[in-house]
Amino acid sequence: MMSGLRMRFVSWCCRRLWKTKPGKVLFINHTGSGYKCNPKYVCEELLRRGYAGELVWMGGLSRTARKEIPARVACASLHGLRALWHLATAEVWVDNVSVLRFLNRGFVKKPEQIYIQTWHGSMGLKLDGLDTKTADPGTVAALKRETPLVDFCIANSEHEAQFYARNWFGPRKIVKYGHPRNDVFFRDREPLRDKVCRRLGLSPATKLFLYAPTFRDGGTADAELDVRSTVAALEERFGGEWRFLFRPHPKAKGHGLAPGAADVVNVAAYDDIQELLVAADAMATDYSSCICDFLLGGRPGFIFAPDLDAYANGRGLCYPLETTPFPVAKTSSGLADAIRAFDAVRYAEARESFLEARGCVEDGQASARVADLIVAQTLGSR
Repeated sequence: MMSGLRMRFVSWCCRRLWKTKPGKVLFINHTGSGYKCNPKYVCEELLRRGYAGELVWMGGLSRTARKEIPARVACASLHGLRALWHLATAEVWVDNVSVLRFLNRGFVKKPEQIYIQTWHGSMGLKLDGLDTKTADPGTVAALKRETPLVDFCIANSEHEAQFYARNWFGPRKIVKYGHPRNDVFFRDREPLRDKVCRRLGLSPATKLFLYAPTFRDGGTADAELDVRSTVAALEERFGGEWRFLFRPHPKAKGHGLAPGAADVVNVAAYDDIQELLVAADAMATDYSSCICDFLLGGRPGFIFAPDLDAYANGRGLCYPLETTPFPVAKTSSGLADAIRAFDAVRYAEARESFLEARGCVEDGQASARVADLIVAQTLGSR
């Protein structure tokens, strides 16, 4: 936290010294690292249509991630006065979690600036915000500080829109455009799959199983997934040679895999999980909403929830997992059985019912809608 004098100086600069630059768009990612999630896909849509304004990506980037940033997009750090200057001079900023870190350093939003909040969740599975049974009052209060700053909040379903309205943004700020990151599920899959296999050093003929568990508010799961029995079941049910990809959540304290899993490909360093979801031929999670994104591709998804009762009574779930299309298992042997018994016809029917019940609006055009919104708000249109 900055000193009071320094914060007052920053606030004065934001209001008086640092003028808003028409057409400048700033993108900020959830953890501040990597080129990914909704801001990435909005940025790429603006580039595709030849947007004339300045584009800036703010956050820590690995060497690999920097190679992913298009040359047309400037990179900026999250730290120092320069970061606050970028925020204060952007006409639009696109963020997927919070600008609280900047508010705590004295940042003040000007009336002519537009804040587009895309969030980073989807249609469940775990509770969040004020809905969460274990919500930290300090965190909730902090997020509420920035709620008045948000001009537009992007939702991908009626389910998500209602969540936003209950928690932070209010119904007048919510637009049901779909999530820009999910447009990839409506495009040709093969180029992205080839890219992922090439990056991981795998043959494109290899089938990929992605395991992407979420974090726990107070510890790790009670049991660990057995890789060998999972792969054996996949090969028995679906045929072919399978590789097991493990994507731990950045907040996770434990690895969540049984010992001796020598054939696991750890993809924690692969920045854009959306590309992994597109590449995967099947996946499992415990309570991560990424499986709701994965569902758009129509490929088999499973839930491995060894601590289901404790999690449901702790953080809480949006709805009973048994009401989702995904077979639910609490043990490794149960997951293997669920894979062997997978019914593709029943899964497809349940998928359509699930998406319809939650009012899903995904159609592959979300990036275009957000880009249209940005263009309408910038470059002298007001």
